[in-house]
Amino acid sequence: MIKYSIFFEQVKVYNNQIVSSFNTFKKIEIKYLNPTNQKKQSMRFYNSFLLLFMLVVLTNSVFSQDRDTTLKTKNGIEILPQKGDVAIQFDASPAINYMGNLFSSTTSPVINSPFGSGVFVGKYFTSATEAYRVKFGFNLSKSTSDTSISYGANQEYIISRNTQVQNVILGFGKEWRRGYRRLQGVYGVEGLLQIGSSNPYNSKNYNLTIKQAVDTGVESIGVARDLGTTKLVGFGFGVRAFIGVEYFILPRISLGGEFGWSLGYQLERTESKQEIYTTEEKVITTPGNKISGFVINNDVGGTIFGGSTTISVSFHF
Repeated sequence: MIKYSIFFEQVKVYNNQIVSSFNTFKKIEIKYLNPTNQKKQSMRFYNSFLLLFMLVVLTNSVFSQDRDTTLKTKNGIEILPQKGDVAIQFDASPAINYMGNLFSSTTSPVINSPFGSGVFVGKYFTSATEAYRVKFGFNLSKSTSDTSISYGANQEYIISRNTQVQNVILGFGKEWRRGYRRLQGVYGVEGLLQIGSSNPYNSKNYNLTIKQAVDTGVESIGVARDLGTTKLVGFGFGVRAFIGVEYFILPRISLGGEFGWSLGYQLERTESKQEIYTTEEKVITTPGNKISGFVINNDVGGTIFGGSTTISVSFHF
């Protein structure tokens, strides 16, 4: 069981004088089942729900306060962003998950962040309460596993299975801010474009040509050898609404949490290949699965669709 205690102090100010105040103490208890007995999707759902719940509670407290647009340290250094400032935002989820694993005997909760460690957000503040935001992200990964079959005199027939993910995410939107002192609430909307797909595709390659494999007896003449999915073309666009909070731990440096939901259109096509040898080498190309249509959840694997949560750190200049 994990317990969260949240303390709020709400203050009403009139003519620079505190006229009323009251405190609120909220205690949240979350029970986690043994991660080894839960599916990965369930863990993601529970953690996304937890973060969403805390964001709603915090944002409700922030938006109920009078708006603070400027706050300075004792040395006169501005803490909050102002008109003309720019900001760079990074995802902090990998560091949080790493620390959780470091100090826990079990796997720490995984934050479901499609806009992950390869996604960066830039902001330009048109005022202390409004900003345009540009998003750029990429996911280029490849893993390979080899299987060896011995033949002849200490010879090996190696089958390499490759799993790849290739996509790029672009976004543009606007956010609005309102808060009390260091705690600031954010909300807004953004358009997203995805080139490629977050769905992994699997291909195979070999250390012998199909003819060499037939000649050595590790493959049969007239029997096709699978090359897997050799091509995946993906494209998608959508609109995402988001809400979240930021807390300025230092002047111009903040930690934040954000929840968003997007819907849009997705198109994916795959292509697979086989090769065969009879009297000559031939390659057989087969069109694969096709996915297209409007999407309101992330069941099909599109990273810009459905619900998403992000823990971030932002630097303002």
